[in-house]
Amino acid sequence: MGVRLETTPDCVRIVDKDGELTPATKSSLRLQGFSRTDNGLTAKHAEQEDLVLSVLDLLRGTRAQIELDAATDEVVRRRDKAHDQLEDSRKQGGAIKGGDLKQLGTSEFLKFLASALRRRLLPHQVKAALHLVNVAHGANFSVPGAGKTSVVLAVYEFLRVKGVVNSLFVVGPRSCFMPWRTEFELTLGRQATVEIMAGGDVRERRQRYYPKSGDEVELYLTTYQTLSRDKQQVQHLLESRTNRVFFVIDEAHYMKQDEGVWANAVAETSRNARKRCVLTGTPFPKSYADGINQFDVLYPNSGIFRPSTRRKIRHASESGEHDKARALLEPKIDGLYYRVRKRELNLSAPVFLPPIQVNMNPIERELYECIQKRIGELEQKASDRDLDTIIKLKRGRQIRRRQATSYAALLLSAISGYNELLIDPQNDQLNEKILNYDKIETPAKIQRLLQEVQKLRNQGKKVVVWANFVGTLHKIKEECEKASLESKVVYGGTPMEDGMDEDSRETIIETFKDSRSGLDVLIANPAACAESVSLHKTCSNAIYYDLSYNCAEYLQSLDRIHRVGGSEKKVSYYRFLQYADTFEHEILRNLMEKAKRMADIIDQDFPLALSELKELGIDEDGFIG
Repeated sequence: MGVRLETTPDCVRIVDKDGELTPATKSSLRLQGFSRTDNGLTAKHAEQEDLVLSVLDLLRGTRAQIELDAATDEVVRRRDKAHDQLEDSRKQGGAIKGGDLKQLGTSEFLKFLASALRRRLLPHQVKAALHLVNVAHGANFSVPGAGKTSVVLAVYEFLRVKGVVNSLFVVGPRSCFMPWRTEFELTLGRQATVEIMAGGDVRERRQRYYPKSGDEVELYLTTYQTLSRDKQQVQHLLESRTNRVFFVIDEAHYMKQDEGVWANAVAETSRNARKRCVLTGTPFPKSYADGINQFDVLYPNSGIFRPSTRRKIRHASESGEHDKARALLEPKIDGLYYRVRKRELNLSAPVFLPPIQVNMNPIERELYECIQKRIGELEQKASDRDLDTIIKLKRGRQIRRRQATSYAALLLSAISGYNELLIDPQNDQLNEKILNYDKIETPAKIQRLLQEVQKLRNQGKKVVVWANFVGTLHKIKEECEKASLESKVVYGGTPMEDGMDEDSRETIIETFKDSRSGLDVLIANPAACAESVSLHKTCSNAIYYDLSYNCAEYLQSLDRIHRVGGSEKKVSYYRFLQYADTFEHEILRNLMEKAKRMADIIDQDFPLALSELKELGIDEDGFIG
């Protein structure tokens, strides 16, 4: 009989009636979670297919005769098919990135781009589209402003005409909804039928995942949060015979949020899509390990990362061995993504002015020093805490430090999951200063901010001010009003639609972009306004009042004023306010290090250049000659 491998919905089982497994093999199986039961060696595993294939590799290294039941045989067949698709995509994608024109076979697609779109793609967009159409599933890591949406729409339309797909399902932040609708019409020359699958009545929304024949729509838009709640309904939609879906994961760095819930939802729901695409300009915001989820989603069941490789990449990233993590990740993903870099857009070089050092006012200095001292004392006693508790405490303490260097009155606010008292509750005098802070002094950074804004306004220039805490945003606006500077605030609580008493996010942004509106100061936080917003045609100045450690949001915010279609000749200026003798300089240094790690892997020189595109008949404006 040999060794029989069986797969059930509950477990993986190894039956060895003839005793062919050696003690060493059994020991290895125990390390993979197998234990002896009446029916043989049995193990349960969250990634059951990975376990089956790992066991097969182990058994094939022995002399045992291996027999597979039907379910296990189907797992192997499915993995082989997915692996073949992965390898073909690596080959095709690598050929395009390497400029091997003989292997492109894209004349039909290039003619389509030249004749069937309302808006011609620019040369850098043509290259990205060539890559996406020639791989089974692909990632586009081009910088913000490079036109990733137009690239996807062009490929979608080509595949729709060929009958491969008939609808787009886009998951991303709410801020991307309007650009997708707008770009659809500008690129393809027609309005899409649209379903917004986010918000509203839950029961009514979920009914729309079951359209009647003939009532299907062409563009579905949803958020990561809603997707995680509607997994079953989305899966039904994608499994429907009438829906051949092109699944787009926009601003894909969001997948890491909510402790992996969103990433799991995307992976589970997108498996039955005809084509999948990942879009983000910041693919590795913290470390190279961030790329694992993105490519697992693109090529599930393919074995793109062996379990041991995943562990090694994550361990190297967590240990700060970034070169090692990169060396493990890069060969696995190289042919599967495309990147248009900033320098390919022919934009003017941005100017990062030296950080403006500001001396704290007396009370904020007193509060900052008190918090710093208390944190130092607490960290010396951290050894008796478990790791999860230490991480939560460090996060909470870091937020308190940032609050103290942003706006001291924020120290009264609660932080979810964190309740340490960094100011002695018995110190009535100091607590009274926090409680009455606005009556006693104004943060020195806000005072300096107003000076910088006024200088720019005197020159007739608009300015976007970035800050991370909602309380700080409103305080800055309050001080702008006192200085007769017209300003508006955009943050997560800004309504998406105009209401009775306040303008919507879109109305505020459009008013700011109008050079004649009189609204010349936009106060925003990167978490709500760093993506899918273009300010570059009327604004070339940004001031960072404070910073967070979120590299993705930071890099996205930089590109709001530095984009194609306005920044080719205009120079963009960035100013940073920092309190002297505080930890604030550490945040900027940390962001720069993260940005460099990201650029190391995705800012390679791709040989497919404009001169080679001319060999395909494409001129500088993207036209077929």
